[in-house]
Amino acid sequence: MAGREPLLRHFRDAFAADPASAYREWFRAQEELRDGEEAETARALADDLWDARAGLGFADAGARARFLHTLAVFLGSPGPAASLSRAREAFAEALEHFEEDEDPGWTSRAAHNFAT
Repeated sequence: MAGREPLLRHFRDAFAADPASAYREWFRAQEELRDGEEAETARALADDLWDARAGLGFADAGARARFLHTLAVFLGSPGPAASLSRAREAFAEALEHFEEDEDPGWTSRAAHNFAT
């Protein structure tokens, strides 16, 4: 995998352009980093995304909530970039939107994953 700084720059640009597509690539990179035992780089990428999340652009609030839900699932899973406190925060924000938007499918999915 490429060095840490080029990866950080790449993903900053990718998330600014299209967060949903960037996340899929970012997740694959996280798997490679975990399998390659590059824990510090995995954590640095997760920290960078966490710090940037508020400024990411989405088509609507629902897309942002779904993104946060997916990020929360990742952060709540075992691995070098795991953070239960961040996962809880992202789940809470996603759940708030789903409940306000009265989206029972996403509300139940997020509540289930949060509880897990």
